[in-house]
Amino acid sequence: MLPGEAVLIELNVAIKNKCYPKSEQAVLAQLDFTVKSGEFVAIIGPSGCGKSTLLNMISGLESCSGQHISYNETAYQESFANNEDRQQLGYIFQQPRLMPWLTVRENIELILQPDQFDKVDDLLAQVGLANEGEYFPSQLSGGMQRRVSIARAFAINPQLLLLDEPFNSLDAPTAARLRQLLINLCEQRGTTVVFVTHDLQEAVYLADRIIFMSDSPSTIVHQSIVDLPRPRKESGVAELAWQAQLLLKYPGLLAGRIDE
Repeated sequence: MLPGEAVLIELNVAIKNKCYPKSEQAVLAQLDFTVKSGEFVAIIGPSGCGKSTLLNMISGLESCSGQHISYNETAYQESFANNEDRQQLGYIFQQPRLMPWLTVRENIELILQPDQFDKVDDLLAQVGLANEGEYFPSQLSGGMQRRVSIARAFAINPQLLLLDEPFNSLDAPTAARLRQLLINLCEQRGTTVVFVTHDLQEAVYLADRIIFMSDSPSTIVHQSIVDLPRPRKESGVAELAWQAQLLLKYPGLLAGRIDE
C-alpha cells in the first residue's frame, strides 16, 4: 500500500424507527443495507423521505442512538470516539459550504495538518483550479466552488465519501463535468461512496448499485445492481434502455412504491 493510501471500508447500516426529538413520527424505519468496500451506491427516494438524515447519521452529524452503524464491523460510537482511530470520512453537501473569509487554498488547509499543506497544489490541479488557490469563494462561479468542495473532501484521502445531491443546482454542462471529475477521483482512489440523488439517470451513470427508498417513514423498497460496463455515457442508448426497463417494471419506483 502506498503512503497515505486509504484503507477501504465496508459500511453496515441497521436503522429502526429514527425519530427527531419531541416527535413520535419516525423518519426512517427498518432501513438495513451494506455498502461493500470500494462500492459506489446511489440512494434515491421521494423528497422529505430522510435521505439527508441518513447521510448525517452515517457521518456522525446526526444522533444514531439506539441504531446500528458500523465500519468494517467496528461500532459507530467506538470508531468516532477515538480521533486517532476513526475512519477517514469525506462529505460533499448540497451547497459547497466554503468559509467566505478564507481563500480557496485556506478552505482546504482548514481540514489538514500543517505538514500536509503541500498536497493542496496537486489537489487543486486535479479539480482544474491550479491557478485559483488565492481567490476567495465569492470570486468563483458556482461550479468552481463545487470543485473546491470536492477537492476538500478528497484532501483527507477518505475511506468513505458521502454526497448529498451535490450537482442539483448546476447547469447541465457544469454538472456533467463535475460528475466525470468525481468518477475519475473515485476510480483513482477506490473510494467507498454513498451518493444521494433524485436523478435516476445520474444514478445509472455513476453507481454500481441503486437503493430506492419509500416515502417517510422510509424503508428500502427495491435495490438494483447497475450491470452496465464502464465507462458509461450519461445519455447513452444502453443506459437509457436500462432505466426505461426498470421503470416499465416498477412504474411507481421514483415515488417510493414498488407497484408492478
